[in-house]
Amino acid sequence: MIKMISTIYERLLKARQLVETRSVELFKTEKYSSERFDMFVSLVLLTLSSERKLEANIYEDLVRELLGKDAYLLFVYDKLVATVSEAETNNFRL
Repeated sequence: MIKMISTIYERLLKARQLVETRSVELFKTEKYSSERFDMFVSLVLLTLSSERKLEANIYEDLVRELLGKDAYLLFVYDKLVATVSEAETNNFRL
């Protein structure tokens, strides 16, 4: 479990780096990187939502647009977060 949580953190850092790189590529500044990172986190949360599910192919397309060509590293990020969340829920259930 610790390894999975560590992987989530490492991938989140990688997402931050990719967002900054992509912002510089597109806008020649890191000015918009914070907003783009927030959009990435929102996408992950949307895929985890039971109310408004985001389809995998749409998630991947949007992540690729936000993060650039190395976005494939985060295509399964939503599944990793869901797995850890589910495992934690099951461990703490009485």
